[in-house]
Amino acid sequence: MTDPSQPQPEPPGPQWHPQPPRQYPPPPGYGYGLPPGPPRMPGVTLTAVIMLWIGFAMGICNATATLAAFGFLRFALGSDLGGMGALALAAAGVAIAMNMAFLVLRPVFAVMIWRRSASARKAAVIAEYVYFGVSAVMVFLSMQSQFDASGESMHVSLDCTGVIAPILIIAFLEASRSKWWCSRRGGGPVS
Repeated sequence: MTDPSQPQPEPPGPQWHPQPPRQYPPPPGYGYGLPPGPPRMPGVTLTAVIMLWIGFAMGICNATATLAAFGFLRFALGSDLGGMGALALAAAGVAIAMNMAFLVLRPVFAVMIWRRSASARKAAVIAEYVYFGVSAVMVFLSMQSQFDASGESMHVSLDCTGVIAPILIIAFLEASRSKWWCSRRGGGPVS
């Protein structure tokens, strides 16, 4: 037997040696730790931005090909460009002017939409409507037989890429997710 006046040794075990409580990480999203990063760009908006960059690259290729074709007609063949017909020459002039304008606008719109600018999204939609309208008229006119200065019939063939691409860009930028993305400024959490 043990003497009750003597100090008793403590039995081993956790009940006699309380440990500090375990520290669990705080639950995410409750104001603890680092703030969440900015939301990701919606897929339709990203697709529209990529299509704007592709349109820019195609515009560079079209401008190079057009200048090369006119240079070839004028200098290599010695052909007078006035012999192409007034309507064909006017259509080529409109196409070149529109192409040059969109060579400047499309990359600006792509960068501004990436930075979540609502005004750039609206301006890009309006510009693509204009591009669609002019391209549709050009495709329609290219289907019609044209007559050159000597009275011979000539036919110019265009593809419908200039009609389909603006429709897709407009549809992607008018989607509700694109409007949501462009209506938010800054990189903080979106509530």
